[in-house]
Amino acid sequence: MIAAVGLFQVARSGVDIFHRISGFQGMYMTYAGLLMLAIVLGCAVIFFDFKKWRDSWIPLAVILMTGAVAFSLTRNAWVGIFVGISTLAALRKPFALVALPLIGALVFFIAPKDVQNRVTSIFDSNNVTNKERMLLWEAGFDIVADYPVFGVGQNSFPLVYPEYRRPDVKEPSISHLHNNFLEIAVERGLVGLAAWLSVWFMAILSLTRAWANNGPLNLAIAGCAGALFAFLAAGMFEYNFGDSEIQMLVYITLAAGVAGAEKALERKVPKNSGSAGLA
Repeated sequence: MIAAVGLFQVARSGVDIFHRISGFQGMYMTYAGLLMLAIVLGCAVIFFDFKKWRDSWIPLAVILMTGAVAFSLTRNAWVGIFVGISTLAALRKPFALVALPLIGALVFFIAPKDVQNRVTSIFDSNNVTNKERMLLWEAGFDIVADYPVFGVGQNSFPLVYPEYRRPDVKEPSISHLHNNFLEIAVERGLVGLAAWLSVWFMAILSLTRAWANNGPLNLAIAGCAGALFAFLAAGMFEYNFGDSEIQMLVYITLAAGVAGAEKALERKVPKNSGSAGLA
C-alpha cells in the first residue's frame, strides 16, 4: 500500500530530490527503510518458499516496492537492498551472486535520469552531500576520541556538535550523524557500541548455527539474516536505528528469525550429517 501511495506521488509530482516521496510516512528515509526491509523479506519468500498460487502476488509487490524505493532517491536503502538480496542469493545459490551486478546494471540503464544521477553520486567525491557527510563523520570521530568510554549521553550529540563542527560545513546544526555505529559510539561510548553490536552478533551466530540446507525453517532464518544485513548496511550511511518504525520491523523480523533458529536447533540432525552453515 505505501509503495502504491509513493508511486502515485511520483505520477503526480515527478521525481524531485527536493520533494521526495514518503508515502504515509513523514520522512522519505523512514519510508525507504521500511520498504527496504519488506523487499528483502519478500525476496526471501521467492527464494526459499515460493508457492505458485499462494504467493503469486509477492513478485509484483516486490517490483512495486523496488520502484518506490528507486524513486525515493534514498541511497542508503539502495545499498541495504543490494546487501540483503546478496545475502539471500549467497544462501540460496552462491553462484547467483555473479548475476546481481548484471541485474543492477540493467536496472540502472532503464532507470530515469534523476535516479541514474543519484546512483552515480554515490561514487562522486565532489558531491556536496558526500562532502558534508565526511565532515560530519570527522567531527563524530573527534567526539569519540574525547568521550570514548560512555560517550556524551543519549540524544546529546546535537548539544556538543557545535564545538566539533568543521568551519566549512553548509549545515550548521544537525540532529544525528547519519551512521548507526558512529552515532551510538558518540552518545553511548565504545561500551555502548560493543553492547549494541553484541545483539546483532549473537543473532547472526544463532542463525548460523541453525542453518541447514532445505530445512523447513530456512525461510525464517534466511529472511532474518537478509533483513539484518540490509539494516546494518543501510545504517552505515543513515541513523536508521533512530527510527522507531524501522526499529519495530527489525525487532519483529529478528524475533521471528531467532525463534525459527531455536526451533531448527531443536530438530538439528547429528554433526556428521553434512549440514551447511551461513558462512
